[in-house]
Amino acid sequence: MHFYGAHVQAGKVSDDLFNLDKTPGRGFFFASGTTGELALHCADWLERVLCRPVVRSEWPTGKRVLASWEFADTEEGLVSDLLVSANAPPPARRIQIRP
Repeated sequence: MHFYGAHVQAGKVSDDLFNLDKTPGRGFFFASGTTGELALHCADWLERVLCRPVVRSEWPTGKRVLASWEFADTEEGLVSDLLVSANAPPPARRIQIRP
């Protein structure tokens, strides 16, 4: 979330500079109003994000298990082990983390 005094923007970070992906279909939102109204908008947005289902995918590799986490409803990646490549085979195991 980025707070600018009279308005707020929230969404997925798109780069290392914390710029937001402003695509509405990818969770971006913009609101303006009083500080109290903005706080309520942000709380609603954050609750929607936190309620989304999350899965952990695992790839066993001998002594180590590589893993990635993603939203289960869109398969949008959240974080992954640096060694998980984009063309990796399907995971050996997918574990529902949330809800």
